[in-house]
Amino acid sequence: MLRKTICFILLCLLLVGCSAGKEVMPEIVYQGHYDYYNSTNELIETADIIVLGRVESQNVEIINIGVGDQRDESAEFVYTVSNISVQKVLKGNFKEEETIRVKQLGGTLNGQVYREEGTEFFKKNRPYLFFLADFQSEYNTPFEVLNPTQGHLEFANDEAVFTADSPFKGKGLENQQAIFEHISSIVNNKE
Repeated sequence: MLRKTICFILLCLLLVGCSAGKEVMPEIVYQGHYDYYNSTNELIETADIIVLGRVESQNVEIINIGVGDQRDESAEFVYTVSNISVQKVLKGNFKEEETIRVKQLGGTLNGQVYREEGTEFFKKNRPYLFFLADFQSEYNTPFEVLNPTQGHLEFANDEAVFTADSPFKGKGLENQQAIFEHISSIVNNKE
């Protein structure tokens, strides 16, 4: 019995010793402020760019989003940047097969997790319809979805996978073709 107790105590000490060297870092939670879109028209009209694209690769970067004299460290945030191969352009001046960069707030950098409530990172090799704001030309940063839950639609077998608050949900626009036609009618009426 004494031998079992000593073995148990040694095992516990060994486990404590092994875990003592690893410091668990708490997650850093970002809180972004985004516009909410009550209709598909609002979302489509607000987007600078609307493209169907496939996520080819991703990396995590520190991006400074400050403007002019405000480009100091307080304007630096961790983003996951996806390289998107454009498959179809519905709004904007891009060519099919062109690669664009789209940022999402958060990611894991040097073992530290940065996240934003409501943000689910894009999945590689999946097709998405992106509703983007253009910060690239003015601030030299990647494009950004209009908001984390409404700024993109994922497709599975040409059927849309809606988020809970997608303005497309329940509108009879479940497949790619119907969604594309709806977007084109709104974009063409504004030109």
